[in-house]
Amino acid sequence: MANKRIFIAILDWGLGHASRCIPLINALQQADYELILGSSGRAMQLVQAEFPNLKTIELPAYNIWYISNKMWFNIAWQWPKIIWSAWREYRMLQKIIDKHQIELVISDSRFGCFSTKVPCIFMTHQLYIRIPFPPLQYVVNWINHYMIGKFTECWIPDNRENGGLAGALSHPSLSMPTWYLGVLSRMKPLDLTIKYPLIAVLSGPEPQRSKLEEKLILQATELKQKLIIVQGKTEDTIQINASEYVLKIPFYTSTELNQLMEQAKLIICRPGYTSLMDLTRLGKKALLIPTPGQTEQEYLAKRLQERGICYTQNQENLNLEEDIKLAGIYPGFTQIMNAQSLPDIALKSLLIKRIHGMC
Repeated sequence: MANKRIFIAILDWGLGHASRCIPLINALQQADYELILGSSGRAMQLVQAEFPNLKTIELPAYNIWYISNKMWFNIAWQWPKIIWSAWREYRMLQKIIDKHQIELVISDSRFGCFSTKVPCIFMTHQLYIRIPFPPLQYVVNWINHYMIGKFTECWIPDNRENGGLAGALSHPSLSMPTWYLGVLSRMKPLDLTIKYPLIAVLSGPEPQRSKLEEKLILQATELKQKLIIVQGKTEDTIQINASEYVLKIPFYTSTELNQLMEQAKLIICRPGYTSLMDLTRLGKKALLIPTPGQTEQEYLAKRLQERGICYTQNQENLNLEEDIKLAGIYPGFTQIMNAQSLPDIALKSLLIKRIHGMC
């Protein structure tokens, strides 16, 4: 087991995939595996900041851009670029395996990072992709399962029981070995006093990330509402006062963000799956604002509101004054906090067992 060399390939679609790989990487390091990380863009910058001593390899960037409020259109017009990126990363991976003597590959949502040379694991919470057009939904999910089937196993960052956190997204059956890892979050509960009334943690594809940021700054300033925005811009370092009431922080490390979120009374964020796992681990109250046209986020936010956990509002109708009040009524993620995530030692043991069984 010791010194087995693993290549971890991370999708560059926002910071969520890189963020949820942090506890995975920590657990594998504690188990004495030798790790090499691959990604691109802000996701790469995040893992380099978190793991400066690990070797990293630049993989082809997907560079997904949202030009429409219809998710299927955003993907459809960029489909050739996505296929080309997956093909390039597939060819790169074969060379990486040979050059660095890789013995196992873990791919977080990079469809091209599989090989017949070594066991390859695909990690995703989206076994079922929601599209508001049934014929296209059938085709997309058939392709999704076909591509996942190229891998040796599928790891799912969720619980198998009671629909888990992702509900229908993470629970269709696959004709291959699947393992539920529980919630993967880099956050840890801390005994800190509430200090900030409102923080917003933003990331995700442009231009919608910036559009939400601008809307939050405008409304918070008009309301004279104190607000801290963590922009998710790993390339910047300078904090800026956007107004008398709004502070913009480009980027925080996991430790810094953990402390800030723990000291917040209410957190505004996208209902991206990694953000929800972080909120679950911390047991926080939240106002969820789905990325326009992102059917996955819309489903997750609606499901959590229907379960009485937190409040959601769409970006177009955001009214910060009213939405903060409504979000405060909900109990937050305290209801599901203890039932979702594996302790670090249990995650480490599960990973060792699975990897030992394949290699």
